[in-house]
Order: sequence, then structure tokens, then C-alpha cells
Amino acid sequence: MKIGKISLANISTEAVSFGGAVLGGAVSDGAMAIIPAEHKTAARYGMTGGGILLASIVKGKDSISQALKMAGIGIAVKQGLAAIRDFAEGQISVDDTSMASRFVGGAVGLACPCESGGSYTALNAAPVINFEPAAPRIPSANKASAY
Repeated sequence: MKIGKISLANISTEAVSFGGAVLGGAVSDGAMAIIPAEHKTAARYGMTGGGILLASIVKGKDSISQALKMAGIGIAVKQGLAAIRDFAEGQISVDDTSMASRFVGGAVGLACPCESGGSYTALNAAPVINFEPAAPRIPSANKASAY
């Protein structure tokens, strides 16, 4: 294994790869959102296989080819993990008192504390921004009082 030097060209190539993978996973989730529930399992397997097929047939070295290849990988990873989670839901139960059980549950996507009544307080810490215009100030008859 060789570790190369960091360069702008290397970073931009890998950013295109990352973007393609993220976009592929996101688009596949969008497609899953419109597929009827009774066809979701078959669709997940089909998208996983299709993503692998797409990644294997794209051969170019340019940015578009690299992004398309990584989009196939993103589709396959996202839908493959979802298929494993869907299968594991009926097979595995997560015991919150056992570290090994939580690890296995987490590996297959079943050990999220949000789903078992826990919470991530950091996710609730985002500020709330109100974009509604403030009510106009109505000056009172008494000029000495503050608004």
C-alpha cells in the first residue's frame, strides 16, 4: 500500500466520487419512497443488483464516469443495507443491557436509541428561527414607557 501526497487534483477526484455515491444513495431512497409497500423488498434487491451492475459496466476515467460508477455503488450500499435491516428486523431482537447484542443490532441497523425510546439531545439542540415578521410596535400615549 502506498500513501500519496495530498493534492487539489486528488481531493477533487475523491470529492466527485463521494458526491456520486451520496447522490446514488439519495436518489435510490427517493425511488423507494414512491414504490408501493408490497414491492419494496423486491425493489431493494433489484436496486442493489442494478447498482452493482452499473458500477461494473462504467469504465471511463473522466469525472462523469467516476461519479456514475460511484452512484451505482451508493445505490447498492444504501439499498443493500436497507435490505439487510428489513430481513434482520424479524430475526434479531436487541437487548439494551448486552453490549454484544447492541453491537450486532447496530451492525444491521436495529440499535438506534431513537427507535427504542432513547434520544440524542444534540439533535434537539438546534435553534428555532422564526422568519415571521415581528408585530409592529404601537407607541403608547405615555412616551416615558419603554416598548
